[in-house]
Amino acid sequence: MSQIELNEREEFTPSQIEKFKADPEFYLKFIKAIEVEVNGNFPIVLKDTDYAAAVTQGVNNYMSALLGNDKRLCDALIPKFELGCRRLTPAVGYLECLRAPNVTVVTDRIVEIVPKGLRTLSGEMIEVDAIVCATGFNVSFCPRFPLVGRNGNLQDTWTRALPKAYMSCAIPDMPNYFIFLGPNAPIGHGSVLTISEHIAKYIVRIIRKCQTEGIKALAPTHSAVDEMAEHIDKFMPRTAWAGKCISWFKNGKVDGPVTALHPGNRIHFFHMLAEFRGEDWEYTYTVGRNRFRYLGNGFSTKELGDSDSTWYLDEPDKL
Repeated sequence: MSQIELNEREEFTPSQIEKFKADPEFYLKFIKAIEVEVNGNFPIVLKDTDYAAAVTQGVNNYMSALLGNDKRLCDALIPKFELGCRRLTPAVGYLECLRAPNVTVVTDRIVEIVPKGLRTLSGEMIEVDAIVCATGFNVSFCPRFPLVGRNGNLQDTWTRALPKAYMSCAIPDMPNYFIFLGPNAPIGHGSVLTISEHIAKYIVRIIRKCQTEGIKALAPTHSAVDEMAEHIDKFMPRTAWAGKCISWFKNGKVDGPVTALHPGNRIHFFHMLAEFRGEDWEYTYTVGRNRFRYLGNGFSTKELGDSDSTWYLDEPDKL
């Protein structure tokens, strides 16, 4: 990482970009170094460990220093719940700005908007010129439009009960329907791009299977999804994500089950997607077709053209 050239805004310099283009191997090493660092953060959220306690103390000290050790600000802004219970949000420079002379941090609850500003729970009237309302986003996973499958509208299903999915990307009774970053995806574990790439590869492998084997439709079974949800529910109490805080990880609840995150680290998720578990799915084949019809005329596509017809001799130790 010390070989990387950045400008004063911490952006890659033009010469650094050219080096990445000219030396793909160097670029790959750089990307791998970042991935190793990101993947190493998962133990922070495992509760009641010496590592998590040490990191929490370090973060608290860091925040306190940025807040100028101001007791009022520290008491209001440094969380009492476990590190990672909510998303780590303060960006570089944010905490320092709260100490600026033209900034007043008000932690009292707003009870009323009046013509000249805001009135807080204590009765204080704060005059303002503009109000910026940060309402957040709908993170319920419920589709924004009717999505009708074999047994009704998914909107109704996920409104009545908690959202559940198979490996975050497929849903029972919704044949041939795949989603990115669905329930219990590793959305809080690192780069969304890398995660999405692996989900895309998994979906493509499923599509290839359908095209090859004459599968008209497929969907994960209810039992597979229910058992996955059971595992998630048993795993999550070990993590800070299930801690005592209001979090979108738990659909805005304090004690609700964690519906937004994967029960493991990113490597764990990628490894899970590496193999297609055919036994977890139900299939509908093309009418009138034998499921083994794809075996064809007895020859393999691996011997077409310039293909290596002795590929089975490569890497003999690999299973």
